[in-house]
Amino acid sequence: MSMKRPRPARSSPRRAAWQGAHWVRASTRLAIYLRDGLACLWCGRALEDGVALSLDHLVAVAEGGSHAPANLVTCCQPCNLTRGATSRDEWCRRLGGDVAERVPVHIARDLAPYRVRALQIQRERPEWLLALRRRSSTVGGIRAGR
Repeated sequence: MSMKRPRPARSSPRRAAWQGAHWVRASTRLAIYLRDGLACLWCGRALEDGVALSLDHLVAVAEGGSHAPANLVTCCQPCNLTRGATSRDEWCRRLGGDVAERVPVHIARDLAPYRVRALQIQRERPEWLLALRRRSSTVGGIRAGR
C-alpha cells in the first residue's frame, strides 16, 4: 500500500507576480498618485518633501474592500503604517481638520486622464516608475494639481 505524499501548494506565476507591491499595475499606481497630487491624502506631505509614497485602502481588503482605484488613496508610509487596521472614519476623526471632506473629493475624480498621463510617463520617462518603486523623491519634471 503506497501512501501519496501531499503536493505542496503552488501559486501560479501570474499570482506570484502580483504579490508585494505588484498587486496593482505600475501605471494604475502612478495614476492614483497623480490623481492625489503626489501627496499623502492624510497628512499632506508630498513626494517633493522627500516622503515615500504608498497606496492605502480606504476599506481594508480583509474587511471586504477591493483594490479598485475608488478604494485607494495616496499616502505616505508613516501614515499607512500608523493607520494600520484603523477604520477610515476613526482615522479621519483622529486626524481632524478637513480630511473627512477631502476623501470623497479625491476618489470621485475620474481616473481616466490620470491613466493617460501615467501611460505617457511610463513610455517617455520610465525612470519615474523606477524611482517610485525605490521610494525615492529624486524624480522631477512633472507636477500634478492638488
